[in-house]
Amino acid sequence: MPRAVTELRQSISLLNSGFSLLAELETSSDRQGDIAAARELWQRSQTVAERIDCVELNELKPGMGDVVKEHYLEALRYYNLALSGDGDERDAARGDAAMVGFNAWMDRNEMALE
Repeated sequence: MPRAVTELRQSISLLNSGFSLLAELETSSDRQGDIAAARELWQRSQTVAERIDCVELNELKPGMGDVVKEHYLEALRYYNLALSGDGDERDAARGDAAMVGFNAWMDRNEMALE
């Protein structure tokens, strides 16, 4: 599997793990610890995503690298800002909007990374 695809899959996995922690906050016995863990996962997700070779992705599927850079990475930046304390719900909503663009492109192009 090409390295760029492996890194994208890893980044998505980290992002989803963070979302899973946040989804369980209502029943969590350590809300602050879970928020900190989600923040760590999302920061790692962004770090991995920032090193993805978008040129390689575009060679595999035209436009894929562009959508990763313009939508996926943008979503990660907004999500991390929202959890950092420097952002707010609007940043989370901007992240969601960017992620919708990424997911729509992936669906339209029948791209499954699993």
